[in-house]
Amino acid sequence: MRLSNEAYGIDVGTFVMNYHHGLLRLGVVASKRVDDEGWSQCMVDWLEDDIHTARVDWDRKMGSTRSYAEETRVDWLKPVSVGWLHNVLNAYGDRENERRTDFI
Repeated sequence: MRLSNEAYGIDVGTFVMNYHHGLLRLGVVASKRVDDEGWSQCMVDWLEDDIHTARVDWDRKMGSTRSYAEETRVDWLKPVSVGWLHNVLNAYGDRENERRTDFI
């Protein structure tokens, strides 16, 4: 999900996505470190993350002992090009405009 001239690495400031258990999350990498086992771990500032927050709150309310990691392992993240996403959203808007009948 990138334009052909863009790098594919994940560094601080990279716009990323995570899709897990049917929940798509988008965010920006705030920090990155290598843990003791050699995995890169990222702190991500998730955007519009109300659904995930509500899920965590619900689990806690129901007495779940599951712990949620503050960091996300880098291989669970995919970089997303803002330019590519912009093109996708514009294409969707164009498609919706083509389907409108109020222009006739």
